[in-house]
Parts: sequence; C-alpha cells; structure tokens
Amino acid sequence: MSVLEAIGSSRRLPLALDIRWERRTLNERTSLLTYDQVPFADAIKKSHPDIAVGAVGLITEGPQAESYLQEGKADVIFLGRALLKDPHWALNAAKALNVPIKAANQYERAGI
Repeated sequence: MSVLEAIGSSRRLPLALDIRWERRTLNERTSLLTYDQVPFADAIKKSHPDIAVGAVGLITEGPQAESYLQEGKADVIFLGRALLKDPHWALNAAKALNVPIKAANQYERAGI
C-alpha cells in the first residue's frame, strides 16, 4: 500500500501533504532546479485532488507563489529561506501583487 493509499484509508493520518525533497548527504551534488518541488506537488494534487498539498522550494517572490496557487498546483505555499532573507516577505509580496493590506502599526511607523 502506498502512502497516498494509506492516507485515503485512514482517519488517523493527516489530510495534508508537505511535498519536499532534501539531499541525502552533504556531498551530494544537485542543481538548484532539483529543489523546485512544485512539479511533485502538482502531480500529487492532480492524482489526489481531495488531499491538501503544500509546495516548497525556491519560491521567493509573491507573484510566483500566487501563480502556483491560482494554477491549482498546490493549496498552500511553504517558505523557508525566503523568509530568512526577507522577514518582510509577506508585505513585499502583497505590494508586488497590488493587494492592499493593513500592516501592524509598528511597521507603518517605520515606513515599511
């Protein structure tokens, strides 16, 4: 029985999947494109549309993340290093997407 079959037949397992791939060893060489997990999330989403799927991997811009959601490739986007690099990622993504948001008063006062 595959993991996806088990999820479909068991109520104790999660109803969402976080799709990611990591290097097995520090010496393993991979191209940066290897870390783009969206094709894996998309394939699982298409074959099991009732399971919530999260994508991760080199997603660094708001429009990029939004496109994956709008195209139905994932239900949620997980961010890692992008948030470490830019702690204001959500505010910058909203600005890039022309989405008005109300930032915390402390951010407004700082001019962010």
